Amino acid sequence: MNFAPERLRASLERSLHESGAAPSGYCVALSGGLDSTVLLAALSGAVAGDAPALRAIHVDHCLHPDSLQWSEHCRALAERLRVPCEVVRVDARPPAGESPEAAARAARYAALADRLRPGEVLLTAHHGDDQLETVLLQWLRGGGLRAVAGMRP
Repeated sequence: MNFAPERLRASLERSLHESGAAPSGYCVALSGGLDSTVLLAALSGAVAGDAPALRAIHVDHCLHPDSLQWSEHCRALAERLRVPCEVVRVDARPPAGESPEAAARAARYAALADRLRPGEVLLTAHHGDDQLETVLLQWLRGGGLRAVAGMRP
């Protein structure tokens, strides 16, 4: 099956209809990686007319020396796609003894939750490697058969 923005929109609308949600807008968590870039580009072509508004949020964890360049990349990408983009800087430095990944994830989720508008649907993108990593990590943690499901749609 070939990918098409129209299929993405139809799938999104079907999922929301099944859940009973009537979104006021869509917000893409834009990391600047391939997966979120493809999602934003596809949605910018699929969401138009009377569809709910589309915007993006990029969270700069301030952990990498190039993070400002990554933020500017996301801002420029969204501008080219004519999608509003908010860049949020967070302090994601982990406390002593804590996982850097966990601290960054917690800071990112908090920033996104704080900025999500009423009725807005947050969309994240994951590629096949993310799905496989999730399954393997869940198995290693003793997730059993539930781990096989990986990330929910």
